[in-house]
Amino acid sequence: MKRSKASAPSTAAQPAKRKADDAVSAKRKATDSGASKRVRTESAPLAPHLASRPQLEAFPRGGGSGLTPTEFRQTLLEGRRETAESGDLFSESGKKPAPKTKKTKQQRKTSAPAAAPKEKTRIEMLNYKRLIPGSKMLCNVLAVHPLALVVSMCDQLLGHIPVTSVSTRLTERLQRALDEEGAVDAEAPEHDQTPPELRDIYAVGQWVVASVESVVPPNTKRQWGMGREGGEYERESQRVQLSMEPSRVNEGVRVEDLSEGFLLPATVTSHEDHGYALDLGLDVHGFLPIANAHEPLRLGQVILVTVEAVASNGRLVRCTLPSDVPRQVKVPPGQNALLPGECVRALITSSSPHGLGVKLFGMLDGTVDNTHLPTVAREDPEAVAVGKKVTLRVLWNMPADLHEAFEGEDAIGARRIGLSGAPQIMALRAPLVDGQTLPAAFPIGTKVRVRVTRVASEWGLLCDVLSEDLQGFVHISRVADEHIDALNPNAGAFRVGSEHEARVVGHAMTDRLLQLSLQPSVLAKDFMRVSDVPLGSVVRANVRRVTSKAIFLRLSGNVDGVVFPLHFSDVHLKHPEKKYKPNLELNAKVIHTDPGQNRIVLSLKRSLIDSELPFVATLDEARVGLVTHAVVVKHLQKSFLVELGGTVRAVVPFVEASDSALSPRQLEELYPPGKVVKVRLTHVEPDSGRIVASIKQTSPAFLEKLNVDTVEMGEQVAARIAAVRDDVAILVLEPAGTRALLALSSLARARKTTVAALRSELSNGDMVEGMYVINKVPEKGLIILGDRAPNTKVKLVPGAEVTGKVTEVHDAQLSAIVQIPGGRARLHLTEVADDMEHAVLPAVGDTITAVVLETRRGGREVEVSTRASRVDSQVSAVDPTVNSAAELEVGAQLRGFVKAVTDKGVYVSLGRRTDARVMIKELFDEYVKDFRTKFQVGQLVRGVVLSVDGDKVEFSLKASRLGKMPAEKKERKSSTRLRDYKPGDKVDAFIRGTADYGVFVQINDTDISGLAHKSELSDNPRADAVRAFDVGDRVKAVVLKVDVDKGRISFGLKPSYFDDEDYEEMDADDLDAEQDEDDEEAEGIEEEDDEDGDEDEDEDEDEDEDEDEDEDEDEEGELDTSRLLDDEAEVSDEDEEEGEDDEEDEDDEEDDEDRQFIDDGDEDEDEDEDEDEDEDEDEDEEDDDEDGHNVPDDAEAESESESEPGSSTKPITSLQEGIRWDASQPAMGGDDESSDEEEAVPKRRKSTGLSEDITADLDSKKLESATDFERLLLGSPNSSYLWIQFMGFHLQLGDVDKARQVARRAIQTIHFREEQEKLNVWIALMNLENMYGTPDTLASVFREATQVNNPKEVHLRLVAIYEKSGKIDEAAELFRRTAKKFGFSAGVWIQWYQFYLRNGRPDDAHALVPRSLQSLERRKHIKALTAYTLSEYKLGDVEHARTLFETLVERYPKRLDLWWQYIDQEARLENISGVRMLMERAMTSRSNSTKQTKALLQKWLVLEKRIGDARGVQAVLDRAREFVASVQGN
Repeated sequence: MKRSKASAPSTAAQPAKRKADDAVSAKRKATDSGASKRVRTESAPLAPHLASRPQLEAFPRGGGSGLTPTEFRQTLLEGRRETAESGDLFSESGKKPAPKTKKTKQQRKTSAPAAAPKEKTRIEMLNYKRLIPGSKMLCNVLAVHPLALVVSMCDQLLGHIPVTSVSTRLTERLQRALDEEGAVDAEAPEHDQTPPELRDIYAVGQWVVASVESVVPPNTKRQWGMGREGGEYERESQRVQLSMEPSRVNEGVRVEDLSEGFLLPATVTSHEDHGYALDLGLDVHGFLPIANAHEPLRLGQVILVTVEAVASNGRLVRCTLPSDVPRQVKVPPGQNALLPGECVRALITSSSPHGLGVKLFGMLDGTVDNTHLPTVAREDPEAVAVGKKVTLRVLWNMPADLHEAFEGEDAIGARRIGLSGAPQIMALRAPLVDGQTLPAAFPIGTKVRVRVTRVASEWGLLCDVLSEDLQGFVHISRVADEHIDALNPNAGAFRVGSEHEARVVGHAMTDRLLQLSLQPSVLAKDFMRVSDVPLGSVVRANVRRVTSKAIFLRLSGNVDGVVFPLHFSDVHLKHPEKKYKPNLELNAKVIHTDPGQNRIVLSLKRSLIDSELPFVATLDEARVGLVTHAVVVKHLQKSFLVELGGTVRAVVPFVEASDSALSPRQLEELYPPGKVVKVRLTHVEPDSGRIVASIKQTSPAFLEKLNVDTVEMGEQVAARIAAVRDDVAILVLEPAGTRALLALSSLARARKTTVAALRSELSNGDMVEGMYVINKVPEKGLIILGDRAPNTKVKLVPGAEVTGKVTEVHDAQLSAIVQIPGGRARLHLTEVADDMEHAVLPAVGDTITAVVLETRRGGREVEVSTRASRVDSQVSAVDPTVNSAAELEVGAQLRGFVKAVTDKGVYVSLGRRTDARVMIKELFDEYVKDFRTKFQVGQLVRGVVLSVDGDKVEFSLKASRLGKMPAEKKERKSSTRLRDYKPGDKVDAFIRGTADYGVFVQINDTDISGLAHKSELSDNPRADAVRAFDVGDRVKAVVLKVDVDKGRISFGLKPSYFDDEDYEEMDADDLDAEQDEDDEEAEGIEEEDDEDGDEDEDEDEDEDEDEDEDEDEDEEGELDTSRLLDDEAEVSDEDEEEGEDDEEDEDDEEDDEDRQFIDDGDEDEDEDEDEDEDEDEDEDEEDDDEDGHNVPDDAEAESESESEPGSSTKPITSLQEGIRWDASQPAMGGDDESSDEEEAVPKRRKSTGLSEDITADLDSKKLESATDFERLLLGSPNSSYLWIQFMGFHLQLGDVDKARQVARRAIQTIHFREEQEKLNVWIALMNLENMYGTPDTLASVFREATQVNNPKEVHLRLVAIYEKSGKIDEAAELFRRTAKKFGFSAGVWIQWYQFYLRNGRPDDAHALVPRSLQSLERRKHIKALTAYTLSEYKLGDVEHARTLFETLVERYPKRLDLWWQYIDQEARLENISGVRMLMERAMTSRSNSTKQTKALLQKWLVLEKRIGDARGVQAVLDRAREFVASVQGN
């Protein structure tokens, strides 16, 4: 209770206090009489628990009270009542009121409000702070552990009951069993000779009554030995410790309180002939007849019993177990004796939104919170109106602090009582959902859909679970990831009535509530408990700690995993800490889970992670014939042990380890512990758990013999006899080689002879023809033959299930052809899965089971579906089936697959026979210049049906029609109708089209567009302003005229219509849009870098992984032969287009490839397989950013610069032909009112070389007045382009000093964050000094520039200035100094090498190679050598370049990208003979995987078509066919 009123006793409480003192004095005077002794004797059992008993010695006024709490409360209430009736607060009790005087009236006015206090009912809601020792609670068992019970209390509180606090009898039995091992309890019956475990006597959902022993403050360390699965319960439950001991719970109960229907806990103490003796914790004995016990009870077990009768002598109580029908107590017990679980009749005295206030037995107050209202309260609110009576059960009984008795009207020295009318509590049955307990029906981690029904602003949300008649609660801390101070019930995302996706994080059994979370971070977790982690799954994990004995990982879902040394890597690691760094994110495979210890065991072996073979997690999953991966554990005498998965292990005999005869020692060396091997299970004994496996039976040749899918049921085959055993002939099918069995009786019948005669005729090697396949045994690899074809005719009717093999896949038609018994069937992509998100056409060769939808042409054409909803109508489909256009409704939102992309729009397949058209205007809300690049055939899209006309369906993919428009766009899209706009409105828009008479403008995020006449485009009437606009340009427009009747609107784009703020707002939006695109590109680049970074492993590990990868790729299945063999179709068309692009701009392509290669990290040739290179990869990326100027090409720089459009959409008319001092700086534009914010950020791309520097020509450009420059600079002070133009203006006038002053002004004016802009000015100033200054002035500027800019960049820029101005010796000297200072940078050496080649000094360039390799780190060698080689091809000696490439491919044979570079350079020279030679070497000298061979053949075919001849093309095609045939044959 709050003590806010404890500062001084109220005026109304003083007479009541005196009344209580008088009663105490009267009782003290009776101590000499016999009555006093009797009173003390009777009141002794009523004393409350020690924790709640008043501490008399601490009373403020001294002395003590001999009254019991009940008597004290009654006396206090009587005093208050008499005081209120007297009407005079200052008169003594029993005296006449004093005469009315002015003073008395004044005092009455002052004290009148306190004379008749209005009692307010406070609905008691418990929490851990208000829970005090001595409280008695009705609890529901939430979890049973070996050493404790986790119980659920009301108001979502949790507690635990240690096994030693259940009962004294059970503790004694456990202690005796511990002290005397093997001892039995002679007094116990046969079924109870040993002490029971908690799980034997208690179950989840069972009701118990307990007393609070202690409440631990939060953040206190508590440790005890419970299992960790379900740890979400234990941690919270440790805050409260309770006891079920009847002597503690029943404290305060007197024999007089026991009457029929009284419920209390009791301990089973002994088993008698006719029942069980019970210990009630009182001075009476209890007895439970066997007839009243539903099942055998265990000694020491505490049960709830109901009193049936009390013996006349008061020494024995006959009991029974509680029934589902509540039995009210006949005699009102005292308030201390009112135990939780008692059924009482209550009078409703008050009602509030939080619950009810009730009166029990006319004297005790209680409360019912709204979670525990009776069921009738929802159906008929009048049934719980004030004055009505309801039947309730006591939920808790808590002592009040008696020190506060005189300090306020809310604390009156009585026990507080909470009650419940919930159905599960009234019937004392487990709170179930569909016959299951809450934890079983809704395990932690289950996702549910909920609707908010009530909002407690500072507490949380009460919700209804939509799928069940169940409620859930979301605490305010679990509503969102960010902190929320208060919730609004009427507005916001969590208002009443809103629906949300939630996840179960706990259970409140007593309240029958699910504890939920709406946090996005919780919803995004893959799993939340160890038991939720699927065995064999590959998960992402972060390294937490690395030791020599284990690697500890953190998985999503707040669970930890461990990797033991056997699974560190495919190769043995001596120092795992070098390879696995903390916080490193990687893939791991789950191989074992132990929920009891909260442990997940994982593997980091790449071969296991990439394995597509079945994972054997349990013994039940092991079956004969299964092929899987296993890990060698240890060697035995004649075999070795392998681990299949989890705790499943198998034995591989030495004879099954290899086809060759190897000694045990050789086998130990071949298969060391930790090696991953492929095994085939040959024998499984489920009873003993013994599994025998074989390694040699996993060879492709052996498996092919076991492949029973080579023939179909009913197929007529030919076979050769291998042996004859008894009445069976063992055959080998021709040509498959699969084993088959044929009964001699069947063969004799076919040959019309007897078995005996046939046996004498047969011999090994004889051919048997005309037999039919009648059965197949896949697990044994056997085929059963007979002389008669089986009846395989399947009646193909709609609804029939058929099984067939996929023979063709047509991605363009979104369908697959399936060969089924009796014909062929078509499977459309929309009929693959109920959730189109997971719809993928099966691959050729896959066997599927489908349902027939319809048949045509006599059953020869069949439509099938693999949707689960087609088989079982009770299965709900995420995406409904669309059988015809007539089923569609306008406005329906559906998903479908893109079927075709045309110039006029997109066609979407909604069903197997229903297509919809999406016009261009219905694709996007915003303008997209080339929509065709946004869609691909087979892409899943969501849209809305616009109209249906017969079989024609119009569809829309606009986000605005789907209600998915981003919030920021919705805010800007305040008006969507023409009538909402009026003349003078300023809008953001874009150019939709252009014409000779003007441009067509469309308002952003709307369908409203109109004409901006050419006279409204520019303030200069003579300017041809139409040419300044292009389709897609974003503009600011003003509405000039609106004609609603005709549906027309006119716009103006004149700059005079707008002010600076309009342009700033517009450009800020444009900048955000471009920045979003940049971020997307950057994410893509980072993802590619991450993928490339994963390939940086040690050389030895790379070789092993490549071999494993090659094997996996070879096992993946057949190649897509159409792409490889079709001479004129898909591949060739696509490659010819690429070839044409290559011919148009070969230099650009080669440079792009160079840069792509150079950006790749180098392989480390160090033989130490444990060396980690993660840090090196990061440094490589940083160097790549700095050294991106690798192979400069002026034409390339210009083309790339032109491909990057200028940043401004409003060109500056006066500076339209302004100079460009650097090729990387796009031509600027802007009108006189422009600001620096109008300069859009150029798209992020890596520089291809030193930008072209043309500041040397500043004085030769067209100039304007100085006033114009000053005015422009006021608006764009950070624009280096304008400052450099200003410098050029003064240089043209011959005033070099003025140009220097402008440069210094620019450096001082430009904001310090604009580093690139400052660098531009410094470069321009160095150009100026180089042209007009002296070497000393140039050196001075150079020193200053290196101090405030990137020094390496400044050095390289000055080198370019020297080279351009013809100062080759100065450039060479500066390169020498730069290399000395920045020798660690590969880019410096590469550019120095190219500098020498450009200036005809190849010997000097070649001399740089050994010097650079000595200065550079080893990992950068391949980067530099490759760049040198490419530079030789373009700028130097081609023969020397070939020599370098030969060295590279010889040194790094596994780097296929080096071969690509080599081949591309020869192709650029149109050296077809060299290309053929290199292709031949790449095909034969390397151990290529299937994928790599396919890529080489495709590349070879493209090059032959581009620079070769028809004979070469045909030769490549023939070779490709041979390759495909060999792969399919294997």
